[in-house]
Amino acid sequence: MDDQDLVELVCEDLHTWLDGGFYDPTSGPSFQEPTPGQAGLFALWRFERSMWFEGVETTLRNSDGVFLPAAMEAYKRFGIPRCEEVARRIIEFAKLTPYPYDQSERQQRLPDGGEFSDQYDELYAAFESAMEDAKPHPADYIRAHPDEFFS
Repeated sequence: MDDQDLVELVCEDLHTWLDGGFYDPTSGPSFQEPTPGQAGLFALWRFERSMWFEGVETTLRNSDGVFLPAAMEAYKRFGIPRCEEVARRIIEFAKLTPYPYDQSERQQRLPDGGEFSDQYDELYAAFESAMEDAKPHPADYIRAHPDEFFS
């Protein structure tokens, strides 16, 4: 199975019981606590899918924006520094420190897409570039820790 197919298979399974509420520290306890690897992989998957389909500004404005801090930590956990740096740059550009998990608060604090479209485009280009040669691939983590993902 190739790397991306493995990540998709595992994340589709995680999606059946894990959602964005886990990543918001203001929400209540989760039904089932994921391992750090599961939580990180799922955050990457949701964040990256949103970025590919919607771009930086829309990702931050929609509900998938809740995954950005966890995705940044997952890039660190999985040893993918270029992607970690892009996630950090997005947070710094948008001045989202401390990170607003509440979607409406995040929307209010984001720089205007029209006025800052060049900066959003630059961040998206940096994301694309980092993703092209993201090494190691998250699938490497799954293969190295199968007990964390397969029963």
